[in-house]
Amino acid sequence: MITETDNWNLLRAGATADLVLGAHVKLSLDAAYIYAWQGAVDHHLWTVVGYDPSFGTGNGVQLDAIVSYQFNDALSVGIGGRWWHLTTNAVDPYRQLETYAVDCNGVFLQGSYRFNASAP
Repeated sequence: MITETDNWNLLRAGATADLVLGAHVKLSLDAAYIYAWQGAVDHHLWTVVGYDPSFGTGNGVQLDAIVSYQFNDALSVGIGGRWWHLTTNAVDPYRQLETYAVDCNGVFLQGSYRFNASAP
């Protein structure tokens, strides 16, 4: 039996663009480069290996797109999608090269309400 615990630390630098598509509709696009530090620990429960940590670095990308509708000055709702891709190369104490690749994606809903939106 083997278990693995991964820890990712990410530095993200990117840009956002907002495009007005109509009187109440907005498209927001977000793209970022990601630099990643990763630590992985294998626990080999019934072998002589036991504890096997590995550490590495790599990079990736994040892309987001959100379409939102502004009902009034205070209320807006939107739907969006997000995709992350990360790749790292790690080395364990036995000098084995381990390549990790992770893809995460999803769809989300968001809403915002501004209190005192009409106040001067």
